[in-house]
Amino acid sequence: MLNFHERMFVKAMYREQMANLHGDAFEDFFHRLMSARYSDFVQVRTHGNIGDLGADGLRLHNGRLYACYAPEVFDATKAGGKFANDLAKAIRKRSGEFGTFVFVYNDARGLHPEVSRLLAQARVEHSRLEFEPMGPQHLLRKLFELVRHEIEDLLRAPILVEEVVYGVGLEDLTPLLQHLMEHRRRADGQAAPREVSALKMDYNRLGEDDRTMLRIGMRHTHLIEQYYQGIADVTERDEVAADFNAYYGQIADEYDESEQVLAELRKYVAGNQRGTSATEIAWWVVVAYFFETCDIFREPPARMGADQHRTCFRMIVPTKGIAPQRSLLAVGAQILQTLDRPMTVSQAWTTLRQWRRDHGHHAPVPFWWFVLALDSLHAIGVVELREELLVTRRVDAAAAQRV
Repeated sequence: MLNFHERMFVKAMYREQMANLHGDAFEDFFHRLMSARYSDFVQVRTHGNIGDLGADGLRLHNGRLYACYAPEVFDATKAGGKFANDLAKAIRKRSGEFGTFVFVYNDARGLHPEVSRLLAQARVEHSRLEFEPMGPQHLLRKLFELVRHEIEDLLRAPILVEEVVYGVGLEDLTPLLQHLMEHRRRADGQAAPREVSALKMDYNRLGEDDRTMLRIGMRHTHLIEQYYQGIADVTERDEVAADFNAYYGQIADEYDESEQVLAELRKYVAGNQRGTSATEIAWWVVVAYFFETCDIFREPPARMGADQHRTCFRMIVPTKGIAPQRSLLAVGAQILQTLDRPMTVSQAWTTLRQWRRDHGHHAPVPFWWFVLALDSLHAIGVVELREELLVTRRVDAAAAQRV
């Protein structure tokens, strides 16, 4: 039985190998995996002028027939032709040998809509048969059903995992953040970030392994706030978040599985190299931070149904998801307390951060949250901008003006 970190290591190796498995190489991997998993699996290889009779594999006990399609570049038309040809040939040449036709593919993005349509159409036209797709995620689950030495034999590599220490610092995070800044993808706009509810992980269908690593990463997200507070450009965090959000939007449209989306995000943050355990955890800290601030992954609707928990996206007052010292009400009060003279926005931001440090308020308050608090104060008429300087207004004067 593999432990958690060994499973994560195997997943990484599997993804790397799967990305380079096409044609005969993919079919060979599929044969070895199924042969290791099922004693009744029969490999079917092309032979002379009779071909493969519409099958790349058969299971004798449950009547499953497998047809593989694994091109280097996916082509919907060719995939449809392959599916139709293999199905027709199997029905003609192997009648009575199978009851389920399984279409095996290597595209990590998921099943192409055209192939989904063909599967649905085949179910209607051949009501006596069952039809199933089998992609990289299905194969990974079968891989984890094997014992350790079988997995190592299949991947042709030992499972080597260093001892993991959950301790990271800015020296681990800085290179990853620097990589983000140097590989920006500009976006035209960005939705206002909001606090994350635990329901978000359910809504995005994150697996247990990824949930565990996100929780580990979230323990250290304050280090990223510390990183951004230490740089001169107060808009840097928001620009990086916008780019990260734009890239997430691209890959979320391309991949169906959240696990694959996370794998692509990892490449965006850290490139293709696999680093030390500390570096891997640092990567999860970066992802957890942007997950927490709602820059990546979809937010659940305000209501998931009458029997579902309400999301806790309240920002003005403290909630279970927002610490009292981080609520907009508290931050607004702190701004008023420190705005004892006219200041520029940058001066007010610097003064607030210093005040919070001096008074032991360590809950992260990024620049965009500070701006939201300023907007709230302006909305109730106690702060205004005069000649590019923030100034406070007397409460009775603000109230009189509203009347």
